Amino acid sequence: MEDLTLVFTYYNQPQMLAEQVRVWQHYPPEQRGRLRIVVVDDGSASPMAPPQVPGLAVAALRIHDDLPWHQDEARNLAMQQVSGWAALLDLDHVVTPDTLT
Repeated sequence: MEDLTLVFTYYNQPQMLAEQVRVWQHYPPEQRGRLRIVVVDDGSASPMAPPQVPGLAVAALRIHDDLPWHQDEARNLAMQQVSGWAALLDLDHVVTPDTLT
């Protein structure tokens, strides 16, 4: 696997974020070292709790304006944090360890 950043947008989905973190915790060390995750909260009513997974680089960003159909700005903000390969994903797209190999 080459270095990769997974970019997710978040909007009032704490249960789905918790599911993502559960999956990320199963990434083996060799994947964690080559992977970065960026999650952007797109103006949720209750701010997202920044996800933390030991050994995995996870960046949490927030847009404070809650505007309709605002995902593009959230993705653009996230992509400013990326160098190299990136995958833009919705929070319900789960990337298992097997799909990273």
